[in-house]
Amino acid sequence: MRGCISCNQMCWGRRSRDYWISCLINPSAGREFEWGGDRFTPAGKPRRIAVVGAGPAGLEAARVAAERGHAVDLFEAQSRIGGQFRLAGEQPRRAQILDLLDWYERQLARLGARVHLNAFIEAEDIRALAPDAVVLATGSLPDPDGYQRWLPGHDILPGMTNGHVHAPEDVMRREAQLGPEVILYDEGGNWRGLGTAWALAERGHKVTIVTPEPFIGKELARTSADIGLRPRLAKLGVTFLTEHLIAEWHGDGAMVRNMLTGAETRHPASALVISTTNRAFDPLSEDLGDLETHLIGDAAAPRQAPYAFHEGRKTGLAL
Repeated sequence: MRGCISCNQMCWGRRSRDYWISCLINPSAGREFEWGGDRFTPAGKPRRIAVVGAGPAGLEAARVAAERGHAVDLFEAQSRIGGQFRLAGEQPRRAQILDLLDWYERQLARLGARVHLNAFIEAEDIRALAPDAVVLATGSLPDPDGYQRWLPGHDILPGMTNGHVHAPEDVMRREAQLGPEVILYDEGGNWRGLGTAWALAERGHKVTIVTPEPFIGKELARTSADIGLRPRLAKLGVTFLTEHLIAEWHGDGAMVRNMLTGAETRHPASALVISTTNRAFDPLSEDLGDLETHLIGDAAAPRQAPYAFHEGRKTGLAL
């Protein structure tokens, strides 16, 4: 059995709403009427399936396809499965995600699915396998332009070329040289940006969170996760600037604009971390047009994890 990751997104977070209760990591919960629970009918004709990307969508698609008797090859460019979900599990108080990824490793081994790590696979490699179907779960990448939806007149963050601008993924992989003072601009109001801010503060950085939202953790409020998050950030000395955006980045600080008054103030910082909407990463679809191909998860459109697990399950059942 999968252990709960205590996210509260699809269960407690749906209380008092016109939705049925479900589960982020087990999308069959609440859909028993449709899928009969976490049960799998053997495929009428076993097929060879290639799954590219071992994030949530790819892992679930590979597991379900293997449960149904298909021969599955799962390719992951990194040295570990999990993708961005693994980075989320490395944020403070989120280690249960890593337990879930360990469970997937055990399940895939039990089912005989072949997992290929450090495997940046290309179209010709897939064709050489001659699969019956390909599942593309290649995920998403941070927006390289730092576009802010509340600054629509600028396709690129003003001052982006001044350097020292990073994505949360860079921070969690410890690939970013940040210096002592960090501004984190957060448009999501969720764990991607705020969990990164927490990690930065625990590492000893002086952190200022800038957000266009009226309070920190807007998207976490329905799950009650903000109740513990905001006090913890405050105790770590994190500064909150709500209803603000980044007017310009100077390389050693930012002009921060109050969205209510239009007033701008300069905040010194050695680095800027931008947590905005990712961009879908799909380098293979165009070159696999003659193969049966399924594009799922963030590779289709960057969203939250429940959609990735659901699409992985749905695709695995349809193969």
